[in-house]
Amino acid sequence: DGVRFSGPNDLVFGPDGRLYITDPGTYRPGDPEPSRLFVMEPDGTGRLLAELDPPTFPNGIAVEADGNVVWAESYTGMVRRLHLADGRIEDIGRLPGEKPICDGMAVAEDGRLFVTTVNGGGIDILWPDGRFDGHIAAGVIPTNVVFDGATLYMTDAGVLADSADASYGGQLWRIDSDVAGLPTSYGRIGR
Repeated sequence: DGVRFSGPNDLVFGPDGRLYITDPGTYRPGDPEPSRLFVMEPDGTGRLLAELDPPTFPNGIAVEADGNVVWAESYTGMVRRLHLADGRIEDIGRLPGEKPICDGMAVAEDGRLFVTTVNGGGIDILWPDGRFDGHIAAGVIPTNVVFDGATLYMTDAGVLADSADASYGGQLWRIDSDVAGLPTSYGRIGR
C-alpha cells in the first residue's frame, strides 16, 4: 500500500499462511510514531491492515483459532482484536495494574490470551471476552511468551533497556501451564 515500516516489532503466521506484523515505531510515549498492523501474503505482497489512531504501540501479536488477529498495546495496556471478515477492531480488555506495559502474547487452545508486561513481573491471562483470569508470577522484565504444548517459554530481559549495550541480565523461563497453546502455524513468504 506504499506505507513503509516505522519500526516493526512482533510477527506471527496465521493458519491462513499469512504473516501478521505489528509496527509501533520507536517507544516514545510522549512523542509517539504511527501505530500500524501489516500483513504479508505468501506471494510476498504486503498491505496495511490497520492504522491505530491515536498511536498505541501495538506490540505482541497472535492469531486466534478462528483466524482473527489479537495484539497487546504498550501505551494503553489494552488487548485488542481485529475481525478479519469485516475489519472491525474490538477492545478485549485492559490488563490490571496502574499502567501495564504489554509486550508479548500467546493464545491457548481454550482461547485464553497470555500476555507479558514488562512492568508486571510475569504473565497476565485474559479470557477471549476480556475477563481477567489470573497472573503467573515469573521474571523481572517479561518480554515474550510462546507455547510448546502445555509448556510456556517466557523471555525475561532482566533490566529495562537504557542503551544499545547488552546488559547480560536476561533469562529464559520454562513454565508448566494448565492448558496447551494453539498449534503453531507455519507459512512461507515469496520463494
